Amino acid sequence: MISAEDFLKDNPVRLAQAEDSTDSSTESKNSRSDQLQTDSVGSDGPADSVTVLDPAPKQKDDSFKEDSRPVRAAAVGLGHSARFGGSLEEVDSSANADMADESLAGRHSYGRHSARGSDRKTRRRGRRPRAGGFGGGSAPAAPRADADDADACREAALTLLDAAARSSGALARRLVDKGFDTNVVDQVIDRLTKLGLVDDLAYAQDLLRSCLHRTMGERGVLSEMTRKGLDPGLAAQVVAQASREGLFVDSAYELGRKVARKTAGLDLKVRKRRFWSAGSRKGHSPGLLNQVAADLFVSDDPLD
Repeated sequence: MISAEDFLKDNPVRLAQAEDSTDSSTESKNSRSDQLQTDSVGSDGPADSVTVLDPAPKQKDDSFKEDSRPVRAAAVGLGHSARFGGSLEEVDSSANADMADESLAGRHSYGRHSARGSDRKTRRRGRRPRAGGFGGGSAPAAPRADADDADACREAALTLLDAAARSSGALARRLVDKGFDTNVVDQVIDRLTKLGLVDDLAYAQDLLRSCLHRTMGERGVLSEMTRKGLDPGLAAQVVAQASREGLFVDSAYELGRKVARKTAGLDLKVRKRRFWSAGSRKGHSPGLLNQVAADLFVSDDPLD
């Protein structure tokens, strides 16, 4: 067995290398220690000691999850700011303003629909009856500054006549509703009548033809003419003339033929009942309806 002394004698180079490696390691440690002491020296002199604190544990930040829209908006707007010029504060404020507008738009959208529905119901409940119709017409308008101005009244009357033909009575009601004085209205209508722009007889005849086209009866036509503002005496005269010419008889038979075609195949009693209902709504007399029913509704087949 080889002793330690004999081994050292036989390997002097390996021992020297080990010693050199140990010395270089010691010098490196001393150099790092000197550098640390040099860095710890402040402007007023060397520090007594250097305390290294452990970093505080990181806490989970949930603020981004709570509302990250302003941050994202600012990040997106930053690119536009760089392209078109502008500061980050302007982008951030613009993003916040857009969010506020979007929130208000949502609330206002809901309120707008609610208000619209409420306003629609109010208009439906307070709907104004048609001129000359049932319900007494609309309430007169508030007095106007030019209520006695004949020129203004005439212009208003011409505007109404341009929209649709009207009787003198219906035209007078509309002008009074607009706030014109009744005396001025009468003067204007008299002037328009002399010029031929208002003709109650021609209007009544046109209305009669329209009612006969809708297969209306004598009573229905008379009611329609009164509703349109025609003088009751003139309306009765026109209706009487039409009755003498047999126009309402033709109208009743035309209505009977329409009902007969629509009710083909139904029970005879059902067909007669439907004709009676339609004839009553149109304003035909009961005697005329009996005559038409006896002629047209004799079997289950139409026009038999």
